[in-house]
Amino acid sequence: MRTLTLAAATLFVAAVAHAKPPAGTEDEAKALVAELAKPGADLAALSAKLRPTAADYAAVFDAELAKKAESLYGPAWAAGQIVVQHKPDQTATLVSKATTDELVAGTGQSMSFPGGYKKVAPRMKRGLTIYAFKFVVPGQQLGMAYDGLIFVNGHWALFPKPWRALQGG
Repeated sequence: MRTLTLAAATLFVAAVAHAKPPAGTEDEAKALVAELAKPGADLAALSAKLRPTAADYAAVFDAELAKKAESLYGPAWAAGQIVVQHKPDQTATLVSKATTDELVAGTGQSMSFPGGYKKVAPRMKRGLTIYAFKFVVPGQQLGMAYDGLIFVNGHWALFPKPWRALQGG
C-alpha cells in the first residue's frame, strides 16, 4: 500500500510540473495583442477569432444586456466590420487590465479604461478580467485603443465599447 501511495504521489507531482498554466492570463492577453501588432498580420482573420458567441455574451453580461449586446454587435461581426487595426508605425503595445469588481468600485487599473465602463460594469458578471490595449509608436503613450478583451468560455473574445449596448447603439 505504501508503494502504491508513493507511486501515486510521484505521478501527481509529475503531472503538476507539466501542467499548463491557467488559460486567460495577462501574459496570454499580451501575447495575443502582440500577435495583432506584427507586421503583415492578417488582422481580419485574427479579429474574426475574437467574435463572441451567444454563450459568451451570456457569460459576460446580465441576461437583458447580453441580448442587446449580441443584437447590436452580431451583425457587425458577421459583416466583418469589427477588425482590430493599427497604423504601420504602431508596432508597440500597451495592455492594461481590470476586473469587473474593480470597474464597479473604481479601483485598480479601472481609471485606465474608458469612462463608459462606469455605466456598464454593474451589468457585467463579477469575477471577469477585462483587458484594454493600445497600439502605439514605440516610446509613445497615445495610439489606436481597444477595450473589452475577455477570456470567456475557454477562449478570448472581444466586446468593444460594451456600454453602447445600454442604449442599443
